[in-house]
Amino acid sequence: MRIHFVVFLLMVSLLVIRPIPRSSTLEAGQDDLRLQLRQMEEVIKNQQAMLEALKIKVEAHEKVEQLSTADQDKIIGEKIEAYLHKEQFEGNLAKMLRPPVEIGYKKGFYFQTSDGRFNMRMTGRLQMRYGYEDRDATGDDDSSYSLRRARLKWDGYAYDHFKYKIELALKSTGTKSTSSSDKDMAKAVELVDWWAEYGKYNFAKIRFGQWKVPFNRQRVVSSSELQMIDRSLAQDEFNMNRQIGAQISGKTHNKQLEYYLGMFNGNNRNESANGDTRHMYIARLSWSNPGGYGKGIGEQEADVAWSEKPLYHVSAAISFDDASDLEFTLRDGNRVSSDDVDRTHLVGEYGFKYKGFSSNAEVYWSKAHDIGGKDIANSGFFVQGGYFIIPHRFEVAGRYSYVDYDEQLKDDALQEVALGLNWYFERHHNNKLQFNYVNVDERIPGADVNDKFYRMQYQIAF
Repeated sequence: MRIHFVVFLLMVSLLVIRPIPRSSTLEAGQDDLRLQLRQMEEVIKNQQAMLEALKIKVEAHEKVEQLSTADQDKIIGEKIEAYLHKEQFEGNLAKMLRPPVEIGYKKGFYFQTSDGRFNMRMTGRLQMRYGYEDRDATGDDDSSYSLRRARLKWDGYAYDHFKYKIELALKSTGTKSTSSSDKDMAKAVELVDWWAEYGKYNFAKIRFGQWKVPFNRQRVVSSSELQMIDRSLAQDEFNMNRQIGAQISGKTHNKQLEYYLGMFNGNNRNESANGDTRHMYIARLSWSNPGGYGKGIGEQEADVAWSEKPLYHVSAAISFDDASDLEFTLRDGNRVSSDDVDRTHLVGEYGFKYKGFSSNAEVYWSKAHDIGGKDIANSGFFVQGGYFIIPHRFEVAGRYSYVDYDEQLKDDALQEVALGLNWYFERHHNNKLQFNYVNVDERIPGADVNDKFYRMQYQIAF
């Protein structure tokens, strides 16, 4: 269309510029007309050639414009793509596309906010047990199925540097009773752990709440990660259990040095008040391999992970409680009680793991001052070990523990021999089957009692 319009303008301009002259005679006029017609035809031919050249230039220009636009599009696309790959844009885009709350499973079901400042994980476990008891003391054997433990736990962090934990213990024999005279039956659901910790600095973490006192390691290790079905009888006599209090702890020197300093009520768990101004005090120190002994005092006992490098720790702790409420049965049968007893506990430990082999031991000593007009000192220890015959799957384990009650008496001791077989279905403690044989020999003045226990326990945790 543009070409025809240009031709029309040229023809009009030609007629305007070169008007046809008038002649006096017809013949002369005809000759002039023929001449002008030939001239016009020649001009038109030249104009057509010019128009063809112009058309070619116009089309070439249009192609150049198209090519330029494509190039520009390509350049723009490359620039946009380069910007999209910039870390800053990726971060901003990820924030825009990220849901406000992330939900998933990683060692427990969890959800956390998109900014990463708040996180909560929920875990639980069931321990279902069958036990056969061959007792000498009563002469009554027993064969029973039972629910050993049912737990629900919530833990996580908030406001960047604050950690927390809440754990409930569920019982199949409890009720919802809240009667003060029915305390045992009132514990269908019991709050066993609750604490918050400020942990910005690894060398100094501050905790407040209720949890297992960091005195001896086997007590602090979760019951879900024990090598044997139950803890040793020796540690049962000397552990500090759970208490309400506060502590400062930390790790230094590439996590090799670990310490705990704490002050607790000293009157067992879930007590609403201390009752006086005296407390229980704890100090613990541990030295381990570079990088630390796993989770430290809470590290699992068996070497399920098949450690490629030797892991070890040596530890010691002291506890002093200047206001213990005790009801103490002496091994000679006498029973004494006091609501104002000073008690001192000491423990020394070691632990070792390497390529499926594990070993740990704890040595205890305690003294209760002025009970019935005299001091009572007890001592004990246990040694435990295991090895994976099939790596990560099948483990054999054994333990020996011994307690010497009231050092003023000669014939009073408790000893335990235990053998165990463990099968780990998922190469970790969360899904495992255990079998234990336990022989307990108790010697008291005038009697020697021997009991045998056969226990099988399946644990599922999530």
